[in-house]
Amino acid sequence: MLAERATIYLGSIPLEVFMLPDGRYVLSQTQVAEAVGKTEVSFRDFVTSKSPEALPYKGFRPAKLSIKGNNIKINTIPIDVASAYWTKEAIVGNVTAARLLGACTAESIERRADSAFGVQRAEEERQEFIKQRMASKQVRRQLTDAIKAYIDRHPELSDNNRKWLYVNASQRVTLVVFGRKAKKLAEDLGVAPDNLRDALTPHELIMLQEVEDTAVRLIDIQDRHPDDAIQQSAERLLIQVQNRALKLK
Repeated sequence: MLAERATIYLGSIPLEVFMLPDGRYVLSQTQVAEAVGKTEVSFRDFVTSKSPEALPYKGFRPAKLSIKGNNIKINTIPIDVASAYWTKEAIVGNVTAARLLGACTAESIERRADSAFGVQRAEEERQEFIKQRMASKQVRRQLTDAIKAYIDRHPELSDNNRKWLYVNASQRVTLVVFGRKAKKLAEDLGVAPDNLRDALTPHELIMLQEVEDTAVRLIDIQDRHPDDAIQQSAERLLIQVQNRALKLK
């Protein structure tokens, strides 16, 4: 079966869509996982899990498709399976998945409302709307704010501990994701430490954000020490040290 390919954007997240000869749409299994900061293994684990969202798809296997103009076969999945996977991710605390689902739901309702009222909008306008929605959702409690609140709750901390808590936390975030501290990673990538995030891929930025967001909740709700919170975030999110960092010497 030969499929046609096009790229759409959910906010700033690119997603390839494939149209089958019968007009149905499917998505890349790998990209569906990467869109919310996960690897393909995460999706495969999902469809074999006992998650309520996965039960309707028990025994599901992706379809390998050949794409016009490309000899490589791609594992593809139906849109409803992708949506179920993102829903599960949102439920377990994946902030990016929650933002993505919220923006897509709002856009779907708006499209139906526009149809009902005879309103026509350019695709550029719709894309701008979804970007704004996902951007507005990104106004979140920062890790530095959570650390400040932790310090205020713990007057027993020494002045030296207070001084280095912010720096140590920032270094630990890149350590759990890339296997090295921020300064060393920036040095390996040939950029200034202040410009490190500009040198990272969207997938890598999502992973950093997921670790920080989860750590914030652990600090705020469970009063975890910031270093412990960041380490536990990586463990809960099943973060694996990124391969490209391992290749840097």
